Amino acid sequence: MEEKNIYKDAIDKWGETAQLDQIVEEMAELTLAISKYKRQFNNSLLDYQKQGVMENLYTEIADVKLMIEEMEFMFGVNNVQKAYDKQLKKFKMELYTEEK
Repeated sequence: MEEKNIYKDAIDKWGETAQLDQIVEEMAELTLAISKYKRQFNNSLLDYQKQGVMENLYTEIADVKLMIEEMEFMFGVNNVQKAYDKQLKKFKMELYTEEK
């Protein structure tokens, strides 16, 4: 099944508002996973604990990526792509322009 069909089915089943709430939840979970990842370098975690932190980070990144793709479907891929291109151009200018 194509992803856009899955996203449409999710929105049809749970509703747009619930899916927007879901992405907020997923982003919060990613924020926590990033914090745990950063802490692992300041602590002496055992290897199996570090692996758990990494697996959680990968999972949360995947969850947010999936939800972002669903939001692109909701709000229009072309609209999001235009904004992305604009932001990427701005980012490149900031990155490669020397400060005086």
